[in-house]
Amino acid sequence: MGPRGRTTMNLMVGLAVTTFVTSLLELIAARYASSVTLTADAIHMLLDAFVYTLNLIAEYKSQKFHQARSFRMSIDKTRSPSPRSPEPESEKLLAPGEIVCELFSPRILEADAEEAFLAASVNRWQSASALATGVLLLGSAVTVCVASIMKLTYAARGSRQAMEMDGNMDLNFVFLTGLMSLFVHTGALAMFFCHPELQHLHHTPTLCFSSSALSRRRSARRGHHRHGDIHLSATLFHVISDALENIGLIVVLILVRIELYHPAIVDAAASVAISCAIFVVAGALLIKAVPAFHDSFCKKTISEEIPVSPTFAKSYRRQGLKDAADLL
Repeated sequence: MGPRGRTTMNLMVGLAVTTFVTSLLELIAARYASSVTLTADAIHMLLDAFVYTLNLIAEYKSQKFHQARSFRMSIDKTRSPSPRSPEPESEKLLAPGEIVCELFSPRILEADAEEAFLAASVNRWQSASALATGVLLLGSAVTVCVASIMKLTYAARGSRQAMEMDGNMDLNFVFLTGLMSLFVHTGALAMFFCHPELQHLHHTPTLCFSSSALSRRRSARRGHHRHGDIHLSATLFHVISDALENIGLIVVLILVRIELYHPAIVDAAASVAISCAIFVVAGALLIKAVPAFHDSFCKKTISEEIPVSPTFAKSYRRQGLKDAADLL
């Protein structure tokens, strides 16, 4: 595993483990403090840990695909003739039809089919994890925004229940938890934007699926349909939204401490502002994730794209390969 693999995997594992441990700590604190707020935040962080785990699996599959493809390219390079060796006379006399038959020979098609099957699997994991991240962020923003607006409405009417907070909640513990999470997410953002192996990964060109000449030409024509390592974009947007939540939590606790406004009003107003920011982040992610998910799961079958024999097409369908354009 190269430097990119070690750095990216360490980042993804760190985010998943840290989020899971923090959620467990919040659940323990909520149990003893009888705090509904802490319980809700802990459940939200458990969902975050689940989504980070999906992104981790997608990155692991991407790493395995890159390793397999590099190994195949190294094998093909060792088998290819030397550039200085003269070209055989028989190859100079090949007719155009014979060249096409060579491109679609069983050996090349089987190797390309196996590589394209791995690439399609990677694309599906990446797009599915990105879509799950976007849906989670959007659902979180909608839930928080609706609850906060209702709380502000009740507070404006003078409702006593809306003006009450969790009396047994330890604000110091919440502040320390938010500060720790903010440090973790700030470090992750610094790695994304400053580390030489990560700063461009969330918008790198996507996987090149095949090594044949026909495959390279088709990939070049369809390059605008690629979506890159979108699961890394999803992780980046997720980290940004979590950092915004941590900042909002710390600001709310500071305002509650100095008693500038009533705690219920401060909490609801800050939650509305944070949810609006998360709306923007989730929308930017879903704009990329939905087309990627559609391209990964809803393309034509291989028999509609490649003029191969029914035997090969049947074997491709048995492998679950649907993205024929990735094969060519």
